[in-house]
Amino acid sequence: MTLGTFLKWTRSSKERIARHYAAEEWNQAVLSYLAISLDRLADRSATLCTWDQGYTKVNHVFHRYALPITWDFCEGNVLSNTTGNYGDAVGWAAKYVEHALDACSHTTAPNVIQQSATVFHRNSFADVIVTDPPYYDAIPYSDLMDFFYVWLRRSVGDLSPDLKHSLTH
Repeated sequence: MTLGTFLKWTRSSKERIARHYAAEEWNQAVLSYLAISLDRLADRSATLCTWDQGYTKVNHVFHRYALPITWDFCEGNVLSNTTGNYGDAVGWAAKYVEHALDACSHTTAPNVIQQSATVFHRNSFADVIVTDPPYYDAIPYSDLMDFFYVWLRRSVGDLSPDLKHSLTH
């Protein structure tokens, strides 16, 4: 119920953001970060979350690189100022934006191509080719995608044609 409510307001914020900012790229970026915050909230609100006594916080679902059976779970209050709340989820997304903007200010813009790794030609040049998430096979990517896909598709699935295509194929 809580995630559904946050999803509803995340989707409805698209029109409100568009009223204040004319640039479509800006609107897409803000809504994308809100969707990431919603996913972070889902990651801290599942019955697979456990309590971390060392840091006194809610562990996220994938803290053990597996989807374990939990005999007991903890639940944060998403409207409080304690662990697992929505404000912290938005705060972490904002910290990422600050870090990314700082990193981008010192470099030239990359040329990013999303395509099958089998299409890359030997005579082509690339600084980096990413074919698998950085955690390699510690967590099957399909498990991560299954967990987050539902919320991403519902929150930003119709944001842009490119995103809609990548979320449906």
